[in-house]
Amino acid sequence: MGQCVSAKGDVYSYGILLLEIIARKRPTDSMFVGDLNLRSWVRSSLPERLANVVDDLLLRNMRREQHECLVSFIHVGLLCTNESPQERPTMRHVGRRLEILRSTFLGNAATTSHLTSTISDLVHKVQTGYASGDSQSSTY
Repeated sequence: MGQCVSAKGDVYSYGILLLEIIARKRPTDSMFVGDLNLRSWVRSSLPERLANVVDDLLLRNMRREQHECLVSFIHVGLLCTNESPQERPTMRHVGRRLEILRSTFLGNAATTSHLTSTISDLVHKVQTGYASGDSQSSTY
Protein backbone atom coordinates (compact mmCIF):
# COMPACT_ATOMS: atom_id res chain seq x y z
CA MET A 1 0.00 0.00 0.00
CA GLY A 2 2.86 2.38 -0.71
CA GLN A 3 4.51 1.92 2.68
CA CYS A 4 8.11 0.96 3.39
CA VAL A 5 9.14 -2.68 3.33
CA SER A 6 8.50 -4.23 6.75
CA ALA A 7 8.16 -7.51 8.60
CA LYS A 8 4.39 -6.93 8.78
CA GLY A 9 4.35 -6.64 4.99
CA ASP A 10 6.09 -9.99 4.81
CA VAL A 11 3.44 -11.45 7.13
CA TYR A 12 0.77 -10.16 4.75
CA SER A 13 2.50 -11.76 1.76
CA TYR A 14 2.82 -15.04 3.64
CA GLY A 15 -0.90 -14.95 4.47
CA ILE A 16 -1.77 -14.41 0.82
CA LEU A 17 0.42 -17.39 -0.06
CA LEU A 18 -1.44 -19.56 2.47
CA LEU A 19 -4.79 -18.51 0.98
CA GLU A 20 -3.52 -19.17 -2.55
CA ILE A 21 -2.46 -22.68 -1.58
CA ILE A 22 -5.84 -23.53 -0.09
CA ALA A 23 -8.01 -21.90 -2.74
CA ARG A 24 -5.80 -22.59 -5.77
CA LYS A 25 -6.54 -19.04 -6.87
CA ARG A 26 -4.14 -16.17 -7.36
CA PRO A 27 -4.96 -12.66 -6.13
CA THR A 28 -4.84 -11.61 -9.80
CA ASP A 29 -7.49 -14.15 -10.88
CA SER A 30 -10.05 -12.65 -13.25
CA MET A 31 -12.87 -13.42 -10.81
CA PHE A 32 -11.57 -10.74 -8.43
CA VAL A 33 -13.05 -7.47 -9.61
CA GLY A 34 -14.16 -4.37 -7.77
CA ASP A 35 -14.13 -4.91 -4.01
CA LEU A 36 -13.85 -8.69 -4.32
CA ASN A 37 -10.35 -9.99 -3.62
CA LEU A 38 -8.84 -13.30 -2.54
CA ARG A 39 -9.06 -12.46 1.18
CA SER A 40 -12.66 -11.24 1.10
CA TRP A 41 -13.75 -14.20 -1.03
CA VAL A 42 -12.20 -16.73 1.36
CA ARG A 43 -13.47 -14.92 4.46
CA SER A 44 -17.03 -14.70 3.15
CA SER A 45 -17.05 -18.44 2.49
CA LEU A 46 -16.22 -19.49 6.05
CA PRO A 47 -17.38 -21.69 7.60
CA GLU A 48 -20.59 -22.69 5.83
CA ARG A 49 -19.30 -22.61 2.24
CA LEU A 50 -15.80 -23.91 2.80
CA ALA A 51 -16.16 -26.35 -0.09
CA ASN A 52 -16.60 -23.38 -2.45
CA VAL A 53 -13.15 -22.09 -1.55
CA VAL A 54 -11.02 -25.13 -0.81
CA ASP A 55 -9.71 -27.27 -3.61
CA ASP A 56 -11.65 -30.56 -3.84
CA LEU A 57 -8.46 -32.59 -3.66
CA LEU A 58 -7.77 -31.24 -0.17
CA LEU A 59 -11.22 -32.11 1.16
CA ARG A 60 -11.33 -35.72 0.00
CA ASN A 61 -10.95 -38.42 2.67
CA MET A 62 -10.32 -35.92 5.46
CA ARG A 63 -11.02 -36.84 9.06
CA ARG A 64 -13.01 -34.35 11.13
CA GLU A 65 -9.88 -33.27 13.03
CA GLN A 66 -8.06 -32.65 9.79
CA HIS A 67 -10.99 -30.60 8.49
CA GLU A 68 -10.80 -28.45 11.63
CA CYS A 69 -7.07 -28.00 11.06
CA LEU A 70 -7.74 -26.86 7.51
CA VAL A 71 -10.21 -24.24 8.75
CA SER A 72 -7.63 -23.09 11.31
CA PHE A 73 -5.00 -22.92 8.57
CA ILE A 74 -7.30 -20.62 6.61
CA HIS A 75 -7.84 -18.48 9.70
CA VAL A 76 -4.07 -18.08 10.04
CA GLY A 77 -3.99 -16.83 6.44
CA LEU A 78 -6.79 -14.39 7.21
CA LEU A 79 -5.04 -13.12 10.34
CA CYS A 80 -1.85 -12.54 8.37
CA THR A 81 -3.75 -10.51 5.77
CA ASN A 82 -5.50 -8.10 8.10
CA GLU A 83 -5.64 -4.71 6.46
CA SER A 84 -3.91 -2.97 9.33
CA PRO A 85 -0.29 -4.07 9.86
CA GLN A 86 -0.70 -3.60 13.62
CA GLU A 87 -3.44 -6.24 13.60
CA ARG A 88 -1.23 -8.89 11.97
CA PRO A 89 0.55 -11.50 14.07
CA THR A 90 4.30 -11.87 14.06
CA MET A 91 5.90 -14.67 12.04
CA ARG A 92 6.94 -16.25 15.35
CA HIS A 93 3.27 -16.56 16.31
CA VAL A 94 2.39 -17.83 12.83
CA GLY A 95 5.14 -20.44 13.01
CA ARG A 96 3.97 -21.69 16.40
CA ARG A 97 0.40 -21.91 15.20
CA LEU A 98 1.32 -23.80 12.06
CA GLU A 99 3.42 -26.26 14.06
CA ILE A 100 0.46 -27.03 16.32
CA LEU A 101 -1.78 -27.46 13.28
CA ARG A 102 0.76 -29.75 11.64
CA SER A 103 1.00 -31.93 14.74
CA THR A 104 -2.76 -32.17 15.05
CA PHE A 105 -3.26 -32.84 11.35
CA LEU A 106 -0.79 -35.70 11.56
CA GLY A 107 -2.62 -37.11 14.58
CA ASN A 108 -0.60 -36.00 17.59
CA ALA A 109 -3.26 -36.20 20.31
CA ALA A 110 -1.08 -34.31 22.80
CA THR A 111 -1.74 -31.02 21.02
CA THR A 112 -5.47 -31.51 20.45
CA SER A 113 -6.69 -29.81 23.64
CA HIS A 114 -4.35 -26.88 23.08
CA LEU A 115 -5.49 -26.63 19.48
CA THR A 116 -9.14 -26.49 20.49
CA SER A 117 -8.63 -23.39 22.62
CA THR A 118 -6.35 -21.90 20.00
CA ILE A 119 -8.90 -22.38 17.24
CA SER A 120 -11.52 -20.63 19.35
CA ASP A 121 -9.13 -17.75 19.94
CA LEU A 122 -8.24 -17.47 16.24
CA VAL A 123 -11.88 -17.59 15.14
CA HIS A 124 -12.82 -14.94 17.65
CA LYS A 125 -9.99 -12.66 16.50
CA VAL A 126 -10.89 -13.06 12.83
CA GLN A 127 -14.57 -12.42 13.51
CA THR A 128 -13.92 -9.36 15.68
CA GLY A 129 -11.07 -8.08 13.52
CA TYR A 130 -8.85 -7.71 16.60
CA ALA A 131 -11.40 -5.38 18.15
CA SER A 132 -9.10 -4.81 21.09
CA GLY A 133 -6.21 -3.89 18.80
CA ASP A 134 -3.80 -5.78 21.09
CA SER A 135 -2.42 -8.37 18.69
CA GLN A 136 1.07 -8.36 20.19
CA SER A 137 0.00 -9.56 23.64
CA SER A 138 -1.96 -12.51 22.29
CA THR A 139 -0.77 -16.02 23.08
CA TYR A 140 -2.02 -17.62 19.91
